[in-house]
Amino acid sequence: MNWENNNEILEKSINDLDGKCMSEKPEFNSFTVDRTFELMDKRIRLLQPEDIRLLIGQNIGLKYLVPIAIEILTNNPLIDAEYFEGDLLLRLLSIDENFWKNYPDLKLKFLEIFNNDSIDYDSLSEETKNEILQLYNEFDNVSD
Repeated sequence: MNWENNNEILEKSINDLDGKCMSEKPEFNSFTVDRTFELMDKRIRLLQPEDIRLLIGQNIGLKYLVPIAIEILTNNPLIDAEYFEGDLLLRLLSIDENFWKNYPDLKLKFLEIFNNDSIDYDSLSEETKNEILQLYNEFDNVSD
């Protein structure tokens, strides 16, 4: 699948692309549940970095959203998508390794962000820096 400039995907929602994952709003109410339910019907091109971070964290629409997240991170590796600098980067590092095994081309593209020395670790809190480095080492050591 050609990820870049795919207008057909960008003009659809996760529910359009995957079928109605959640056709009825769950009875359990929380900000995350309510927001996730709402975002699944929003056209992908209208999603903001914080929306993408949230959906990826819920393992929803990964094959559509990870390429967009990688593009965002390529331009700004430590973007503050919602909570702190580097939160979107950490979210991608936390995706289950099986996803990356199924999409090795995306993994290589994601690794380029680390390999081109564009991450200014000094701008991060020590805790975030350590978490990124630990998850990156685990991520990079997973065999394809």
